[in-house]
Amino acid sequence: MKRVPIWHLVTTVALLVAFVSQGTLALAGTTGGLTGVVIDASSNAPIAGARVSVTSPSQAASVTTDASGRFSFLTLAPDTYTVSVVRDNYQPFTVPGQAIFADTVQTVTARLQKTLSTIAHVTAVGSGSLVKSGTTADVYSVNAAGQNRCIRTWRRRQPQLGILGDRDRSRRLRRTESNGLFSNRTHSRR
Repeated sequence: MKRVPIWHLVTTVALLVAFVSQGTLALAGTTGGLTGVVIDASSNAPIAGARVSVTSPSQAASVTTDASGRFSFLTLAPDTYTVSVVRDNYQPFTVPGQAIFADTVQTVTARLQKTLSTIAHVTAVGSGSLVKSGTTADVYSVNAAGQNRCIRTWRRRQPQLGILGDRDRSRRLRRTESNGLFSNRTHSRR
């Protein structure tokens, strides 16, 4: 039997270690994953049938949640993704910046808020010109003719209401002064 030199044995072991360590790096996974659950924000109930999408510069994918509100993406290329969730009667949900690395699985919980539903449309049409566009209930426009009409009406109704205006009071006082009861005195009531 031939003797093998020790340096051959050391070289063989070193090459074997190099190949084994190189092989494990080459066999490592090249994709990552993203899993999660979609729930109602107010009741924490799972939302089935929600559409979950992930987008990045290198890849885009989408899935639908199962009956328990769960979803998973198992083969995503390492990148930074934006996760979007949409479902009828809920507000859209978006989470940017989800980093996916090789051989790792990220978890996302999407809490969706309910949206208001439109149950009817009502249209109101005015039958007269009581309300004019651009005018509020506290604003009235009175021109000079309207002011004169108001003054004439007020003056006509003063005697009926027992109100004497300044003009009528001064007439009465002058009449009384001419009778001599109030001679040369000035009277004014305010």
